[in-house]
Amino acid sequence: MLILPACGTTQGSTAADSGDNQYREAIDVFTSPASDEGMDPIAAAAFWGTRYNTNQSDPNVAVKFSSALRKIGSTDEAVGVMQKASGSFPDNADVSLEYGKVLVNAGRAFEAVRHLENATAQKPGDWRALSAYGVALDQIGEHESARKKYNEALMIAPGAVTVINNKGLSYAMAGDLTMARKNLREASGRAGSDARIRQNLALVMALSGEMREAERLARSDLPPQVADNNIDFFRQLMNQPAYWGEYAASNVDVPDFDDALSMLKRFRSIGPGALTAAAFIGPGTVTTATVAGATYGYALVWALVFATIAAIILQETAARLGVAGRLGLGEAIKHAVSDTPFLKWGAISLIIAALFIGNAAYEGGNIAGAVLGLEAAFSDNAPRAVYTGVIIAIAGAVLLFGGYRTIERVLIGAVLIMTVAFTIALFAVGPDWGALAKGALAPTIPASALPVVIGLIGTTIVPYNLFLHAAAARKRWPDAAHLSDARFDARLSIGVGGLVSILVLSTAAASLFSQGLTVSNAGDMARQLEPAFGAGAKYLLAAGLFAAGLSSAITAPLATGFAGAELFGFESDPKALPFRLIAGAILTVGAVVALTGVRPVEIILLAQFANGLLLPIIAAFLLFAANKKSLLGDYVNSVSANVAGGVVVLITAGLGLRAILRALGVL
Repeated sequence: MLILPACGTTQGSTAADSGDNQYREAIDVFTSPASDEGMDPIAAAAFWGTRYNTNQSDPNVAVKFSSALRKIGSTDEAVGVMQKASGSFPDNADVSLEYGKVLVNAGRAFEAVRHLENATAQKPGDWRALSAYGVALDQIGEHESARKKYNEALMIAPGAVTVINNKGLSYAMAGDLTMARKNLREASGRAGSDARIRQNLALVMALSGEMREAERLARSDLPPQVADNNIDFFRQLMNQPAYWGEYAASNVDVPDFDDALSMLKRFRSIGPGALTAAAFIGPGTVTTATVAGATYGYALVWALVFATIAAIILQETAARLGVAGRLGLGEAIKHAVSDTPFLKWGAISLIIAALFIGNAAYEGGNIAGAVLGLEAAFSDNAPRAVYTGVIIAIAGAVLLFGGYRTIERVLIGAVLIMTVAFTIALFAVGPDWGALAKGALAPTIPASALPVVIGLIGTTIVPYNLFLHAAAARKRWPDAAHLSDARFDARLSIGVGGLVSILVLSTAAASLFSQGLTVSNAGDMARQLEPAFGAGAKYLLAAGLFAAGLSSAITAPLATGFAGAELFGFESDPKALPFRLIAGAILTVGAVVALTGVRPVEIILLAQFANGLLLPIIAAFLLFAANKKSLLGDYVNSVSANVAGGVVVLITAGLGLRAILRALGVL
């Protein structure tokens, strides 16, 4: 609870002298009553400390111990306890909430925001978590966002005096003393109000020029000497030109919000877009880009530039449907054709064929791609089955035991590994920058290169990524107010994904095309680089290929689980049992395919056929949905967005036709 404890000080000091320390010590985030509520605070800290030292693997004990430490002012020790607990239990909502509270108490509000954001996402119905989140936002100067959290908390717990008090102080810090008085009067008049709330009201009354009422309130609860100190403090504030918001800002280290804070918040929003980038930078993309660079040099870089822009357009639209429309693609398709049973079940069957059957078949290739990276790095040090088992174990552990945020972090890490590995590899081989720029800006299609061009575009724009992005964005952001974060995430993440593909192609062009070497996959390229550029280049490319395969091995089951939740109505949560069963089934089929080496040709042909039908249909539906006010309200497409989307729909229709013809053996 953000409360100034009467602004009182000990004898011999004044509130004005206490400055920043007083403000920070005033922070007391409200916590729920514990079983040791009647215990002396020091005794409670000793009790839970003993329990914690005996069993540090219990997150509930860590939370209790930290809470007890906060109550006796041992904030630094509490931070240490929760830092360790957060590392061991990153997806535990109570740990995230307590860690956020501790960081608020320690004056580390910027760090607290991330943990409290996690807590509110994991416990959306917990009004105390929302109120604590609001306190942290207030401390970093984001008062409007803080009041949104307080309002959400009050919808769950109407009349909670602690939340109303925090909301009133939020208005005060923003300089709106009228609304501050209104909320603090309401809080002080409700059951459960205490002296601290009345003294907050006294402070705001003094700042509003109502000194007589402020004095009356100050003397109503406090000993005479403390009341006199507070009244002197009020008068000092009255003699300054600043209002409370400026005073608070001067006592809390808040950098320029529009620059440092805004950018920090933007980068914290990265997530769903990174999942999508991790999904399309799979073994197929890496292999296609490698062959394109080794065979045609830099001539086809433009195809990846175009594919990246097109993917950003589609993925951003999918994210907008999830955030503003609160719908996943599966749900949207069902709603669109719900009046026609034939179309409804036809659409569901198509999605099942393309996503469920297709992803199960392709999962074997994803796992095999990660194995190629290990084999390139470690040669024949172990049988392929051992490497395959390692990949399956890692992917299975992340999918079956990790929550959504854990999966998100793992895949963001995979994208970063790929970006760093392929960037360093490119600079190690020394590209022809002029030829690279020409290939990016001057589209040409060398003889016999059309299938490769279509392959480069087709591996970047895939149907299941649209399902994945819409579902992940809806899970990540609660309402349309976060659309700017969703756009930033999509543009940056997909852009980085496209850059990784360009890095792979350019590395192959600089190292293999220039020397006339031929390869059939990226593993070959990693091995071919060693004689000319040293073992370091080989290991870098092997790490990138491993990350590409592992990330796709995780995202294919994840996307299938999200689609299943939308189609069949179960909880869209990676920890939900039906979700885990579907994701586990996809991983199991992929493991069997990878271990046996069997290539289910008929199933893959069916998946290719279904994907060929689904891609333009989904792209067209996205464009249709993005123009429906009933779905997106004021966030419908602009004219320029419709033109760009229309071009992408035409191209994806061409890709779909090619996939169908190829599956039928015509091409």
